[in-house]
Amino acid sequence: MSPLASGRLWIADGLLVTPTNHDVRVEYGSILVEGSRIAHIAPRGSPPPPEAHVLDAAEMIVIPGLVNAHIHSHGVLSKWVVDTLPLEMWSPYVAAGRIGMTPEEARLAALLAGIECLRSGVTTVLDHPVYDMTLFDAAAQAYLDLGIRAAMAPSVMDRPYFETIPRSQHAVPDDLKRSLWAKPQPSVQSLLDLTTHCIKRWQGAGDRLSILIGPSAPQRCSTEMLTGLRQLACEYRVGVHTHLLETRAQALLARRLYGMPITAYLKKLGLLTDMVSVAHAVWVGNEEIRDLAESGTTVVHNPLSNLTVGSGIMPLLRLREAGIRFALGTDSPNSGGHHALFESMRLATALPRALESDPDAWVSPEETFGYATLGGARALGLEGRIGSIEIGKEADLVLLKRRSTSLTPLNHAIRQLVFCEVGDSVDTVLVGGRIVVRGRRLETVDEEAILAEAQRAAEKLLARSQPNLEWARKQEAYTKAAHSATREVAEPGPLWLRRLLH
Repeated sequence: MSPLASGRLWIADGLLVTPTNHDVRVEYGSILVEGSRIAHIAPRGSPPPPEAHVLDAAEMIVIPGLVNAHIHSHGVLSKWVVDTLPLEMWSPYVAAGRIGMTPEEARLAALLAGIECLRSGVTTVLDHPVYDMTLFDAAAQAYLDLGIRAAMAPSVMDRPYFETIPRSQHAVPDDLKRSLWAKPQPSVQSLLDLTTHCIKRWQGAGDRLSILIGPSAPQRCSTEMLTGLRQLACEYRVGVHTHLLETRAQALLARRLYGMPITAYLKKLGLLTDMVSVAHAVWVGNEEIRDLAESGTTVVHNPLSNLTVGSGIMPLLRLREAGIRFALGTDSPNSGGHHALFESMRLATALPRALESDPDAWVSPEETFGYATLGGARALGLEGRIGSIEIGKEADLVLLKRRSTSLTPLNHAIRQLVFCEVGDSVDTVLVGGRIVVRGRRLETVDEEAILAEAQRAAEKLLARSQPNLEWARKQEAYTKAAHSATREVAEPGPLWLRRLLH
């Protein structure tokens, strides 16, 4: 009898690795899954209950499903169309690569992102896509069809792009300003309507989808836009996800726009609370750190993306010292490269060691494993449902083969999961008690067919995007000048840079 037919699954005699509030517990045991939830956890060697399908985990490590708390599915089909550019120069190319996307392309992009996540042990994603209603609907349905758990934050902004980067001495010609953004700038009301539509249609769908409020970044939104989004967050009691201080240019612009720390501005608008998560936080200073800590905001660390586009290194140790909560993300595949959260865990653990000579202050593998599980669950407002192996929680579980190059010999489970594992050991994945990956094969969709469809779709999208990419190339002289201007400003650098230089 299959576990789906019986409704009872006995995961027998695995090495269970789960975060607690302050540590990671590692012990052998068996897990009874009834329906979508964990019903019982028993010592190793306990007999299975009647009518339960038995899944032998004696040669497996069982962990809670990882939570990737920051991705952008809209970038999947245009991954690595451009490289070696800082974020402000890189963004127009990314925008050019998604203009004119069809619902089918949005569906394939979400499927491709979700497949990669599931195969690397991620059972929950926070997707921050720049989509209209039809594209958003297609992506949301794709996540439901795939069987992954997803929080989706429709990314909205109402400021023109060239108002969101520090002005350089070179004026941008009007034709270039208009070229890349062929559509008129959306109204505040239309973007609020988009967000409302997403909440009403998809919140709670399949018991696996949730919707968050998703301003792209504070400096990309007017005060009217941010105020309207806060009202929606309060009305529907949903969380908020946004970018924050990813680059030096953003830090300089924020100070000029608001005349105060950007976190103080968000706090003034009611958008800095324990229901808010912010991605990056690389260029934070002491005031911003204090505001983030006092508000209970979660910071989503995207170390590989920050390095790839040259944004810097988030001062994790300083933020941790202030008591800030963390989650981990991989960001867009055309900045982070892939959606394997094991890489984010490894970098989050290792990078601070390059900036701090005192080993007593270093981040431990146990901590970063917690960021990738319970920390991600908290960022999504789902800490009561996922993120750890506990009775009553959703059975979002990942089984990794112990007989793998990463985990053999198994001397220290948690250290090897963080420092050695790349995702290749993932064998079986459950989401809400349903087996969605078995023997490294997707059970819910035809992976090979989707890969073939995605390749064809990406080729067509890239061909259609060529005129837009050419306009992005013409704009590069101006975005490069704006980026260069930020390096000439004699202002204190971020905490991570000061530490590196001194």
